[in-house]
Amino acid sequence: MLLQKLLKFQNTSLLVQKFRYIILLLMIASSLQATPVVIKGLVTNNSVPATRTWVRVQYTQLGDTAVMTDTLGNYEVTINPRLIRGSVTASFIDTCRRDSIGDTKPFDTSTTPTIIINLNGCVPSGLTLGGFVQNIPNPYTNPVHVLYSFNQFQSQDTLEVDSTGSYSKTIQRTTPGLLEYRLIDCNSILIQDSIFYNVQDTIIKNFDYCAVPINSYFGIVRLNGAPTSPNQCALLLYEYNVADQAMTFKDTVRINFGGRFSFPNNSGSDYLLKVVPTSNQQGFSATYYPSGYSWAKNSLVIGPHLSDSTALIIDLNQNQSNQNGNGIIAGELRVDDNLNVLGYNGTGIHLLDKNERPIDYQFADASGNFRFENLTSGDYYVWFDQCGIPTEPIPVTISNTNEKVDGLIITANQLGISYDNFVSIAPITDDIQHINAYPNPFSRQLKLHGSTNAEVVVFNLYGQPITNFNLTENETRIIDTTAWAEGFYLINVHSKHGDYSIKLLKD
Repeated sequence: MLLQKLLKFQNTSLLVQKFRYIILLLMIASSLQATPVVIKGLVTNNSVPATRTWVRVQYTQLGDTAVMTDTLGNYEVTINPRLIRGSVTASFIDTCRRDSIGDTKPFDTSTTPTIIINLNGCVPSGLTLGGFVQNIPNPYTNPVHVLYSFNQFQSQDTLEVDSTGSYSKTIQRTTPGLLEYRLIDCNSILIQDSIFYNVQDTIIKNFDYCAVPINSYFGIVRLNGAPTSPNQCALLLYEYNVADQAMTFKDTVRINFGGRFSFPNNSGSDYLLKVVPTSNQQGFSATYYPSGYSWAKNSLVIGPHLSDSTALIIDLNQNQSNQNGNGIIAGELRVDDNLNVLGYNGTGIHLLDKNERPIDYQFADASGNFRFENLTSGDYYVWFDQCGIPTEPIPVTISNTNEKVDGLIITANQLGISYDNFVSIAPITDDIQHINAYPNPFSRQLKLHGSTNAEVVVFNLYGQPITNFNLTENETRIIDTTAWAEGFYLINVHSKHGDYSIKLLKD
């Protein structure tokens, strides 16, 4: 009996507690009652105020009202939402297409008593052109443009690409038709495309501005690490002629903005590339080939042995000529008439330091005269660069007692570049020459006799090594030359007595 009374008392206590909780929740709710919110804004049709136009306002929990704009297109209405937080939508019917134009925004009556919703209808629609141009060199100071036309380029318009590579424009068209695109990429290759459109289409066309050219060699010419411009230098292209066993001038390759260049890849050919400044005022040296040319990538002779996807980087350096001395090196360049042909009539002369590194570069004038000034005391070399022909620099020393060296004569012909003591033109003294080569001219065999140990390398006229060996003291070496082509050969000798060259002819 006692247990039943206790249980009845507990149940009564629980009911009292629940009642108290309900009273507390009602009190809290009454203190969080939502407050009115003002909704207002400007209504326009194509940015023109829409006067005397009904605006419908809908909000959370099925609230719905309407208000008319005034003579300036403004509207304002006060709503009384039941909840503190929610969303409100304002809309109207535009006058041109009878479309419902609306916008929705959130509200919080405890923090935002006023919500501004502006509406604009009758927005002009049209053909939207846009896209992205990738692989634009950075830095790239010249603007990139996409050209388009609606009449097969009888007339055209331009879209400028922004710094991110994007472009976009909306164009008003009344009828469908054909749209054509054009873009000239960094390799001076014309990219073009066309597409049919409707008047309200959005057309996206992307371009690759510096794509790897198909079946072409390509690369960049840089000066002090920065891309060159077309007015700074020219790129000469020489191709190996198998029949003549010689490099022949093929073309001048255009250097585009960004220093980029490309030319078709003939899989059966080898090429030599040579960059020359456009004038003495450019202040940098031409591409330097100290031994005429060699079949190696680092001398920028390219051919089937290189991957087509490998970009050739030709780095040029600013002249490092001393400008605070009194020394002068001057002379005359004489070029045979048979070299005054396209690609071979350049008159650029290198000035090298004692380590045979280029420090200055000059073009001879119309009379063949050249002159390097403001040189400090030291050892120099003067070198005339004739593509595809082995050359050797002239050693010159400037000193306090001999500050001016002039009267240098450099002669260029199809057999090589020479000066007074080059390839045995002047006699070699007995205390230097300890190797004899005979007969000269030779035919089926060549004999070399040495009175001292020496290292011997035989080159053909184009700078390619034919054979090399060590000759011991009092040895006579007989070389079979039946497979050698007719022409001139150079025998370079290195011994403890000195270095020199012997020039021989195979008939």
